[in-house]
Parts: sequence; C-alpha cells; structure tokens
Amino acid sequence: MRFLHYILMLPLVICAAVVIYLADSASGITFVPFFNEEFNVKVILALVLIFGYFCGRLNSWFVYAPTRRDLRLQKKANKALHKEHNKLNETVTGLQQDITNMKATPAVSSPVSGATRGLLAEIKNKFSAKKGNS
Repeated sequence: MRFLHYILMLPLVICAAVVIYLADSASGITFVPFFNEEFNVKVILALVLIFGYFCGRLNSWFVYAPTRRDLRLQKKANKALHKEHNKLNETVTGLQQDITNMKATPAVSSPVSGATRGLLAEIKNKFSAKKGNS
C-alpha cells in the first residue's frame, strides 16, 4: 500500500516543483493589510502547497480515527480471546492427562475374594433353583 502511495505522490510532487519553478519571479505580491513588503511568488506557492499537504494529512487523520479506534478495540478483544483460548487449551491438556493416568492405573480389585465369590454364586444358584421348582 505504501508503494502505491509513492507511485501516486511522485508525479504530484514533480508537478508542484515545476509550477513553482516556472512561476514568474520578476513580479512580487504585496500583502497590504498585513505587510508593506513584496514577497516572492515562488515562496508563496511553496508555502501554499506545504500548507495544503499538511491540511490533507490532518483531514485523513480525522477521517480514519474511527477505523483506528475499531482496530484498537479488535486488538484488545483478540488478546482477551487469545488468553481464554490458552486457558482452555491448558484445561483440555490437563483433562487428557487425567484420562491417560486413569487408563494407566490398574483397576481396583473387588474386596471379595475369588473363593467368596464362588460361594456366593452357589448360594444364588440354590435360591434361584428353589424359585424355579416352586
């Protein structure tokens, strides 16, 4: 974008310099209300062009003020979202590590031993057989 700016501004600056150079410097301009001296036309043209340039820059600064404000607000929101994203990533990573640790730990064995389980299964079978016979 800066390249395009220079491509457009270069011919304008050259034209301004040519106009200032070709101005008739033999006759001067007298500002009676303010000064009683004659001023060189080239100096006045150069001052007017410089004043116009700075007025244009000031105007563009005011025109793009809302855009700059919106960009500042978007950057602030982006930073907040980035922080929240990092927190959520840390939480997810911690949860994934917890899941991995749970899968890696051996299952807790039942407090009932194998012999007791066999005995309980026999009792269950006896009672279920009695219900079936009745």
